[in-house]
Amino acid sequence: MRGGIFLNVVEPERPVPAGVVKIGGAVKPPKLLKSVDPSFSDCARELKVSGSTSIDMIVDEQVNFGHFVIRQPLGLGLDEQAIAALVRYRFAPATRDGVPVKVELTVESNFRIF
Repeated sequence: MRGGIFLNVVEPERPVPAGVVKIGGAVKPPKLLKSVDPSFSDCARELKVSGSTSIDMIVDEQVNFGHFVIRQPLGLGLDEQAIAALVRYRFAPATRDGVPVKVELTVESNFRIF
């Protein structure tokens, strides 16, 4: 069994919260320095569930995470496991013209049983 998180730098389909800039043009995405694979929940492991969850999150100028929104839930505790792994990620900040900025990212977490 294995879970993996993939960073998708995409523009969210909904409006971004106030104070958050969109990635693109002069705004460069955060650079992923360290990722952590999510764990399977006991229930999902017992039921041999596979699938993906998609989560929006805000990464601020000091590379703090917050405002998690589950766009595509998987359930059975896997969405929470994905967020628990995400908060252990390490990034260099997103920048606009070399200055750190707050951005929203969409992250996809895949859970597969092999």
